[in-house]
Amino acid sequence: MVTSIATTQPSTWQGIISNPLDEGKDLKLQQQSLALLYRLSSLHPPSSLSSTLPAIAGPLKDTEIPRWLTWITHPKGRTERETHALMSACVEDGAWALFQTGATSFTGKGKSRAAVRDESAIDRLSGVDEEAWGLIEWFVSLWEKDEECYHEDHPDTSTYSPMFVCQIPRPFGARLQADNSSLPLMVVRAALREPIQRRRLLVAARVLKLLIHTALPPSPPFHPPSLLLSLLHLFRPLPLSSFQTLISALQPLIPTHVSLHLLAQTIEDLSGVRAGRAEQRRFGTRKDYESTSTFASPTVMYTCELLTLPCSHSSRTSKTTKEERRNDSVRTKDDRKGEDKMRKVESEEEKKDEKMVWVKMRLLAYMLARHPLKQGEWEITQEWEKDVKKSLGNAERTKAGESLLKLVGVVRGSKKDQ
Repeated sequence: MVTSIATTQPSTWQGIISNPLDEGKDLKLQQQSLALLYRLSSLHPPSSLSSTLPAIAGPLKDTEIPRWLTWITHPKGRTERETHALMSACVEDGAWALFQTGATSFTGKGKSRAAVRDESAIDRLSGVDEEAWGLIEWFVSLWEKDEECYHEDHPDTSTYSPMFVCQIPRPFGARLQADNSSLPLMVVRAALREPIQRRRLLVAARVLKLLIHTALPPSPPFHPPSLLLSLLHLFRPLPLSSFQTLISALQPLIPTHVSLHLLAQTIEDLSGVRAGRAEQRRFGTRKDYESTSTFASPTVMYTCELLTLPCSHSSRTSKTTKEERRNDSVRTKDDRKGEDKMRKVESEEEKKDEKMVWVKMRLLAYMLARHPLKQGEWEITQEWEKDVKKSLGNAERTKAGESLLKLVGVVRGSKKDQ
């Protein structure tokens, strides 16, 4: 039983908080600690636990200490000191400090906790420890339950978890919307490291869902355009396989219009037109989405336009130089290095093309489900079909390219039959 172990080792609550990442920690104790946490959350509403759990502190007076940090005032033993040090880090980073690599290690001789906290965010956010995922999953479950309870009590407001919002860094102005998603996205990026484990990915997708819910109308606590930029920054470097896995896990968890908006924005980003078109929409010269909401679905007409956009590449102008080098009778060592570099660039461009094609295929499939052909909203021409095919480039021969062209053929064929 939990109590019998607690007589010879630190209490289960203290154990899971003070040393959740210690490689030498007894696995059975970790499992029983998590079982105790799940038992607590099943017996009590999330709001009753909120004041005892770590959260990012708002503007505090110098002498003010968060309630969840007042359980011990003068730590004496090693376990108490480690626990207090780790919990103190939560003042700045919230519950995310419990998940970070090396979160339980001492700062070392001559280096104070204050000095560590003053380091850059990149240094502090050192990644998620391998042993922290069980604790992350418990927190996510608690936030989801809190989201459900909040929606039941406030059916006319946005659906989000107030407890999760308390884990997001606050802006300087108390009335400003949050705009920093770096801490939740730390968990998402960690789940996308190879080899990807399905359970971790699903937990990360649930974190993304909680984050996206904070930016949905009517009264989002998170600034929607800022979150959109952060998500695009997350998506941009992902290889196709990781991007596919993440999107496939996320889409069942969020509203369809949000999925469609993210896919449309990804196409704009890959084609290099996002900033320009966002500026035009801001001045009212374009109406590409069904509403002015940040996460609105694209219109059918704009979807057709997106499908014709080619991928943006920075090295197209260098191909002539490459061909000239191939034809030179004398090839220097620098020439060969340049060609190797060019082959690497072209390989990256091909991967980007494949990613673009997959996103287009996914967007068209979802839009066809949302706007069936029989409704007559799809105004397309034979020239449009040619433009879509031309935009695919070499990715036309990929599986996603073939699937996209089949869907395009279905849309075009339905138009001929009308």
